[in-house]
Amino acid sequence: MPNRKRSMLCSKRNALLKQRKRELRSQETPEAREARLAAQRSRDQRSLLEESAEARQARLAAQRRRDQCSLLDEPVEVRQARLASMRIRNQHSLLQESAETRQARLATQRSRNQRSLLEKRVEARRAHLAAQCSPHQQSSLEESLEVRENRLARGAFWMRAGFRYSPADDFSNHLDMALGKMDRECQFRQAKKWADEAAGLCCSGGKV
Repeated sequence: MPNRKRSMLCSKRNALLKQRKRELRSQETPEAREARLAAQRSRDQRSLLEESAEARQARLAAQRRRDQCSLLDEPVEVRQARLASMRIRNQHSLLQESAETRQARLATQRSRNQRSLLEKRVEARRAHLAAQCSPHQQSSLEESLEVRENRLARGAFWMRAGFRYSPADDFSNHLDMALGKMDRECQFRQAKKWADEAAGLCCSGGKV
């Protein structure tokens, strides 16, 4: 079958599928719609929790490219309406946020901010010292900074590790992991946790 004819058939089939989906959703009851959206949110959350670091970076990079292309063509009125709608959604989401979810979100945000600050300091220090050092000193400096960057890269594995929980992962085998005894009790779900574990992480992602 010629490529053009195959492409036309695929387009026609996709159009029919979209039309059928619109018809089904127009007949959907409010309860069925809410159940469908809840199931979709659950699938999306599970997919994000199981996402690898490389897949996440690729997805976010692709999303940024799409967003940039879309924003370049966005009229002023549409932009203002979008930002207003976004503020309302964020406020509504924060009002419905549970205490443990809020604590986990803030802990994750602090971790991201600390890592970003460390990376900026390393780059600034490298640029400052490179301008003052001899070639030999620069070589030693590069080696020292590379050791530090490797340490930061190893630390990136643990970022949000609590949200990617899997019973198959034996964290006790990692050399840089020292949890201590699981002798504390979570105030939200009475799950066992270690002394310095952030509030809410022990019962995140269905672990309890």
